[in-house]
Amino acid sequence: MTVTRQLYEWTLSGTDIGSDANSIPDAGVAFSIFVGPYGHSGRAVSSTDDRRNKTEVPPFVNEDAFVVIEDFASSPGLLPDYTVDGTTVVSFAPNGFAQIVVESTGYYQDPANVYDHGISGDASPYPWSGIDTEKRHYRLNPPLYILPLQTWDVRYTMMNDLRTAVETGSLTVSDQLIIARCFVQYTYYTGADAMVAQQLVKLGVPVTVDNVDWFKRQLLMAKGLDTQTFDFYLRVAQVYREADDKRREHYGR
Repeated sequence: MTVTRQLYEWTLSGTDIGSDANSIPDAGVAFSIFVGPYGHSGRAVSSTDDRRNKTEVPPFVNEDAFVVIEDFASSPGLLPDYTVDGTTVVSFAPNGFAQIVVESTGYYQDPANVYDHGISGDASPYPWSGIDTEKRHYRLNPPLYILPLQTWDVRYTMMNDLRTAVETGSLTVSDQLIIARCFVQYTYYTGADAMVAQQLVKLGVPVTVDNVDWFKRQLLMAKGLDTQTFDFYLRVAQVYREADDKRREHYGR
């Protein structure tokens, strides 16, 4: 019965590639940052500091869990130009897109409801310095809920073709070059907290850590009431909404 804030970062760098073009993603082809064959995570998985981004399966939400995806971003850079020092690639812009996939459905789709590449790294850059030239134009608002027994994934697509350049030009990639990065931030609820999160969804109340704690306090204070009835949950939700309206009015929202 815990609530944990999770942050997963995926990186593709020169140390992952060297002169092996097969270690570079094909342009325009999406792959998982969790189980895909490219790059690494910042998480050591052995005593030898093996940082490969390998989980055996994409994230799966157990029946006693609940996930709220709150933010994600990737490397900015649109232009397909790359810089070579001798035979070593020392700079590159990925023109990358990140897509959240729930089961087999892409969260972001084009106007014809067709699976899309997702959100550009220029719209939501990572890392974000906060300066105007790297201003974030996109936020995941409202956050995305992943329900129990659902599988989800973050898939990255690099549109600019570095693989062909390395293959045809017999080039290597500098160990210091960060080609692309992608991250996702989410909150993981388990046990009773996950059950409360599911009830909040049914009542139309946003699932946040504060709201989950507030709802549990209401349950503890409701001595003698049948807390399993819909009427009780409805009253609790109404009280919350009234209090939230007052807060918004107080802060001038």
